[in-house]
Amino acid sequence: MRCQRFLLTLLLLTLFSATLIAWLIVPAAADTLQVPHEYPTIQAAVNAAGTGDIIEVDAGTYLENVVVNKTVTIKGDSATSTVVDGGGNDVVFNIQEDNVELCDLTIRNGGSYSGVTIYYPFNGLTICNTRIIDNVVGVVVSEADGNVIEDNVFINNQMYGIDVTYSINTIIRDNQISESAYGIEISDTSGSQVVNNTISDTSYGVYVPFSNNNNINTNTLASNSWNIYLTYSNSNIIEYNNVSGGTVGIQVMYSEGNSVLNNTVSSSSYGIYLGYCGANTVIGNTASLNDWSIELYSSAGSTIIENLINDNTWGAWVAENSDGNSIYHNNFINNAKGAFQDLTSSNTWNTPTAPYQGNYWDDYKGTDTDGDGTGDTYLPWEGVDWHPLMKPLGVYRDVAVISVTPSDTQAYVGEMVNITVVAENQGTSAETFNVTAKYENVTLGIFGTIGTQEVTNLDPEQDITLTFIWNTTDVQPCVHYTIKAEASLVPDEFDTSDNTYTDGTVKIKMEGDVNGDGSVDVMDLSIVSLAYGSFEGEPDYNPDADLNKDGVVDMRDLATVAMNLGNTC
Repeated sequence: MRCQRFLLTLLLLTLFSATLIAWLIVPAAADTLQVPHEYPTIQAAVNAAGTGDIIEVDAGTYLENVVVNKTVTIKGDSATSTVVDGGGNDVVFNIQEDNVELCDLTIRNGGSYSGVTIYYPFNGLTICNTRIIDNVVGVVVSEADGNVIEDNVFINNQMYGIDVTYSINTIIRDNQISESAYGIEISDTSGSQVVNNTISDTSYGVYVPFSNNNNINTNTLASNSWNIYLTYSNSNIIEYNNVSGGTVGIQVMYSEGNSVLNNTVSSSSYGIYLGYCGANTVIGNTASLNDWSIELYSSAGSTIIENLINDNTWGAWVAENSDGNSIYHNNFINNAKGAFQDLTSSNTWNTPTAPYQGNYWDDYKGTDTDGDGTGDTYLPWEGVDWHPLMKPLGVYRDVAVISVTPSDTQAYVGEMVNITVVAENQGTSAETFNVTAKYENVTLGIFGTIGTQEVTNLDPEQDITLTFIWNTTDVQPCVHYTIKAEASLVPDEFDTSDNTYTDGTVKIKMEGDVNGDGSVDVMDLSIVSLAYGSFEGEPDYNPDADLNKDGVVDMRDLATVAMNLGNTC
């Protein structure tokens, strides 16, 4: 019994001592290693570092190929002043440990290799605020998960700026990438985020083969041959990107389940292109100034809705056995040609259930005979739409001038002419804008402004009548002037064709030229004499003879003709 008690007491004391020792142990603080003050090279500092240490690299150029086999942070003085040059011999930074961080460096000249590589089984690399330039590949991530590449500049990496393969949960964010064959490639990859990058002057801006469940959003891509290109990739989200220039804005090939949402695609040969695809969704995009805005080629089962398709050569092009697609609630505005669907394709251009609604076409010439908001004549419009909408769908901003009317067709120099202008809000929200009335004679190169008025908070579907007073005192006589009015553009207005309206001409005559033949002579005296003494409203009254517009033809009108007798244009 005593022996058992002794052994139990000894065991408790041992456990207490071990617990106390563990509690008293404080994790060692990370050391900071200085290059070149303490270590002549980055590699020497890595070799000497412990887990979690920070290696600070002063400004300068370091000709190195660094193997990073410790969990360390390597931080330069700045992204422009601390340069690590691989000399064209090998990878500049070869990452062989988890959770390494590279920041504030220039990484260049990997030669036939890359600036940075990380391969299986290592994960968790962070690259931030770094310039990665003049390599064959900027960054290679292969079978490595949970990496973050953000706030970097990639320039002139010949093949790829960033190449991610067989990896998951990579974040590529806030980078500037240019002058590579491929800006960003994510291949055989899932769960990755390509967010808020600026990519230009590449063959493929964002290239996504064999990859599922990734998110490509809020990127700006310009002047890439293929800006965003997905192939054999499913269930990805492409949203809120601003894409312009190049051959194709967004191209999806041999894929399904992808969502192309709320992107702006402009000035490409093809805006949004689905080729050999299953069911994808294309919703809420703006496609403008493209040759082909949205094209489906041998693609089936997709939903194309609520897109603004404006100022393109072709609004929609559907061909080569593209069947079972639903295309409705899109706004087609100011396209040279609205839609094409070939005889091999069969699709639905209206909502799946009643009351059926199709698309809005700004050039639809039919009428709504039953008041249900869709057209009932000239059907099917564009050969496809049996239920065209009479008004644009959703938030739509558009102001227009719908009439211009001068009060007279001729007037004497110095006479006031009223110009009546009717402006209309054809959009869906109240608008404030300016209307300017003008006169011009294009042949003589005469252009003038009558006046500008502000229209404030004009409600949707409302019009307003404005009166401009044209003082012709300084206007050249003996000329016919065309009258027009212009409404200033409101933000995000796409249909600008109706902002200007031209109607009516006014001839400005010289004083005394009653009959407007360009000379003041006895014929003008005769006209005034015949109406002499008459008052406005009397049978003999001639308004042309009432030169001063005082309502009576009298001696003052005769005197005006007499004083200008012999004048000609």
